[in-house]
Amino acid sequence: MDKLVVFFERNYRTSHMQIQCVPVPKVCGAQILEVFQDEAGINSIHMEVLPPFTEIMQVSLPGAPYFHAELPSGDQLYAKTSKHFPIQFGRDVLSSPPILNCEDKADWRQCLLSREEEDSHVAAFRQKFRPFDFTAEDSDSESD
Repeated sequence: MDKLVVFFERNYRTSHMQIQCVPVPKVCGAQILEVFQDEAGINSIHMEVLPPFTEIMQVSLPGAPYFHAELPSGDQLYAKTSKHFPIQFGRDVLSSPPILNCEDKADWRQCLLSREEEDSHVAAFRQKFRPFDFTAEDSDSESD
């Protein structure tokens, strides 16, 4: 598939958490860390590369706001955040020209689909994911 995946989360004292999983072209893999660091510098964000195998709970206090990214290289990035941290930071980085080159998609509101388009995407995803869905009934094993 010639894709890698970048995971990121922005935890800011909310009642829910989201980990974003974004596929990126393999050819961009070596640039991702540098692009995150450049964008952090532009936004005056102190971003640190965590030592290998570091868990978030080792560097962040419970309930403290943070930004965390896991890169295909295995590097993990961490930043303490404040109310002025750019809400779309992860999307800004990944949608930038060196990575996905789709800056118009940095704001999720620019990605809204009609209900019909959403339903079509859901149906296609369910069909492709079915072989991996351990919760789906396995008709072959029931007939044994």
